[in-house]
Amino acid sequence: MKKQILTSTTILIILLSIASIIPVASASPLKVEVSRTIDKTTVKLGETLTITLTYTPSEDVIGLIITERLPLGFKLIPVSPEPNMYDEAEGIVKWLFRGMAGVKPGTITYKVLVPEDTELGTYRIEGTWAVASLTETAEGMIKASRFEVKKAPSTITV
Repeated sequence: MKKQILTSTTILIILLSIASIIPVASASPLKVEVSRTIDKTTVKLGETLTITLTYTPSEDVIGLIITERLPLGFKLIPVSPEPNMYDEAEGIVKWLFRGMAGVKPGTITYKVLVPEDTELGTYRIEGTWAVASLTETAEGMIKASRFEVKKAPSTITV
């Protein structure tokens, strides 16, 4: 009987040890909150927009990809942090954040130049996010932001 109790205790200790190293699904869903702000809702040809993305991942996120889709022809100006990928022809910008200790909340700030030959009208910046933990992945959309491109007022000299 004493040997059986010792064996049961040993098995329990081994199971608890194993359970402590196996990842367990988090109580909260895997996600990230991402918001975008643009410094102007109206911009003139040749001007720049400043866009700020603020992201707050859930605690179990070890990988985060944020993708922005710029209007075609608009030019990305150097950003902080630098993107991991920029496809100028497609207007796609991607940032990757990773860390086994978790991805910390942060901010991305970038500027976009509106070319002089841009057609006047309303444009959108759209985005997506994708996250991963040790046990699952999730993805979602960042709410689109709209802005209007207008012609600079003419000046008449007399």
